[in-house]
Amino acid sequence: MIRPAATLFCLLLCFNPLDLFAQTNDGAIPPIEKRAFETIRIAVGPAASLHAVHLDSWTADYGGAVKASTPFYFGEIELGMSILPWKSNDPVLPDFMSALIFGGWFVSTAPEKVLKASAGVRMGNYFMAFDSPQVSGERNESEFAISSFLGIRSTFWRGLEGFAEINAVRVLTTPRLDMVSVSTGVSITFDTPDWLEGILK
Repeated sequence: MIRPAATLFCLLLCFNPLDLFAQTNDGAIPPIEKRAFETIRIAVGPAASLHAVHLDSWTADYGGAVKASTPFYFGEIELGMSILPWKSNDPVLPDFMSALIFGGWFVSTAPEKVLKASAGVRMGNYFMAFDSPQVSGERNESEFAISSFLGIRSTFWRGLEGFAEINAVRVLTTPRLDMVSVSTGVSITFDTPDWLEGILK
């Protein structure tokens, strides 16, 4: 069984915290608070399920994910959503569409590096919309979810980056759903508009 908390602990062991405070060209360490909310990164791409516990009667099709993140006073914060359609393997059971809407926090290696690694945690709601109410008497369900993830990304042109990510999710249903998914795609980073940066700070 996948245990997100244990997975996150193992992932964080891969990081050197000193990378988060990498020196600038003049040897000075940039103040963290001056970087908070200065930029926004929008990422989008396809997503797929690798493993799911207690969902043996369904097979996940390809879906997609979109997220927005910004530097925080320590690490980065994000909002995002991933969507996966599930096809029933049993003619008695309906297909359903899942959507995980989440907020998260993560740390990354030094931003000036071409190849960057990240690890973090997310919390949110896992929504399921069934084609018919045959599973639990309801067509729509919503449950709290927690997850941990590990990702890498690489800059290939100015603010454009390619990324790949693996995510371990636990949905607090009865019985609990444990899933592992992957996503890849591209992201673009741009300066936060002054009016929005003022609101965030």
